[in-house]
Amino acid sequence: MPEPAETLGRAVAKSRRPATASSHRSASFASPTQAVRCALELVDAVVALGVQIRAGVHTGEVVVSSTVKDLLAGRAVTFQDRGGHELKGVPGSWRLFAACQNATSLNAEDR
Repeated sequence: MPEPAETLGRAVAKSRRPATASSHRSASFASPTQAVRCALELVDAVVALGVQIRAGVHTGEVVVSSTVKDLLAGRAVTFQDRGGHELKGVPGSWRLFAACQNATSLNAEDR
């Protein structure tokens, strides 16, 4: 099994647009398959160090809370219910919605 640093290095090398932040690393891949394979490799690679990581693959969906959904009422945005979820660092369960742009009714105020 490769060392975690090697795995991360390969992941960044394969990615189209690597980015970093204080608590996470992200990379963009040409396909979801590449992204999932890389995430699985990373999760497996750090187990030997006694470390657990979370890895996610995002496909461009914009997810908002019910508060944001309510604030956008009447705008050119529709929502699909994604159900209740526990969020890291936020107490309780939160109802989440996927935002969808209604392109036929966009105007300058809605953009």
